[in-house]
Amino acid sequence: MRLSVTRNATRNATRTATPNNSEYAGRHPSSGGERPSTGEHAAAAPSAAAPSAARQTSTLRACATVHCTRQARKRGRFCPRCNTAQWRARHKTALAQREARRTWTAEQMLARRALGYLSAYLRRNNEINREPCHCGQPGLPYQPDHTKPLDVEWLCRDHRQAAREQASEALADARAVAEQAAKHAAYRDERERFLNAWPLLPPERREAIRDAVRRHPWGRRISEESPLWIQLASSTFKSGI
Repeated sequence: MRLSVTRNATRNATRTATPNNSEYAGRHPSSGGERPSTGEHAAAAPSAAAPSAARQTSTLRACATVHCTRQARKRGRFCPRCNTAQWRARHKTALAQREARRTWTAEQMLARRALGYLSAYLRRNNEINREPCHCGQPGLPYQPDHTKPLDVEWLCRDHRQAAREQASEALADARAVAEQAAKHAAYRDERERFLNAWPLLPPERREAIRDAVRRHPWGRRISEESPLWIQLASSTFKSGI
């Protein structure tokens, strides 16, 4: 009985000490007061959203690079393009060394680009039909000419490897023939220049070239009209004697 009386007294004292709810009607709608009108909410909304808009405007900055009109990154002073250019400028030595260590030749890079082009074309289009090899096994794409990536022959793995080896041998032979032809052309040009300059040389220069050719192991056995003597004399003339 005494405990219930104490609870009632505490409840009455709390009700007496609580202020009028109409004072907090505008701030706390759940307190029992009237809710503010819709117009008041509409008038108060822009004032609440204004700081966030100003803060968002303040974070948009231009790139710090001169004559760059792009927007800077969120956590940086430069745009992504200028930042990449600066990174490449700082690491140009390391990038050059990494590029020099690459083992890809020009032909290999061309083959990789042609195969990538063909793969992308096959994913996006169905104009090229995948055909089996002439031996009946599933065919794989083989490109005889890498400058024409869509000119494809469908061969099995073994036949494609044989075709690649044959193409490599043919390319090596063609390269050797081209190098030999270039050497012959350079020799003919050098010989022509020497024969045109020989009559115009002073006698002392001619005797010096003859002495240099005679000191060669084959120089005393050949005449001045032979192609070997002309070759030795032209190389001596080219060296500056």
